[in-house]
Amino acid sequence: MASPFVIVPRGSAGPTGQLDLDPAFGELAVHAEDPRVTDLFLNGASGLFVDRGAGAEPVDGWTASEREVRELAVRLVALGGRHLDDQAPCVDVRLAAGVRVHAVLAPVASGGTAVSVRIPRVRAADLDDLAGLGAIDAPRRVWLEQTVTARKNVLITGGTGTGNTAWNL
Repeated sequence: MASPFVIVPRGSAGPTGQLDLDPAFGELAVHAEDPRVTDLFLNGASGLFVDRGAGAEPVDGWTASEREVRELAVRLVALGGRHLDDQAPCVDVRLAAGVRVHAVLAPVASGGTAVSVRIPRVRAADLDDLAGLGAIDAPRRVWLEQTVTARKNVLITGGTGTGNTAWNL
């Protein structure tokens, strides 16, 4: 009989380093390469916002015209093998390294072309990391380890950005 899968701490295991971003990211690349950044948001020509884990913050001094934001959105979507135009004004794609892009063109996006870029962590958190962050206490950790060892199903839910992906051990 095969041994059951058991969660073990990974410590520093896992890929490290920066993302290998395509030149299509343009001026977003400098923000996307910041290891603290998890999300980038472009709200038309209104501005660029970055989330470093404490909520979205505006990037001072960043400007782009509606045309430039639209062209950037089209380039990013094309990296995922899809197209973004007036016939398909709302597109989701997954790029290399798990980067996800969602783009919506005006007039569907009433404030102008909107783009969100979700950048995965380079190294996933293990149970020790999650415990250190206060995401799981000792009794729940024991329960989770026993549940996984018993090969039971677990449903993890929550809103976007609340840490669901961190639980995909």
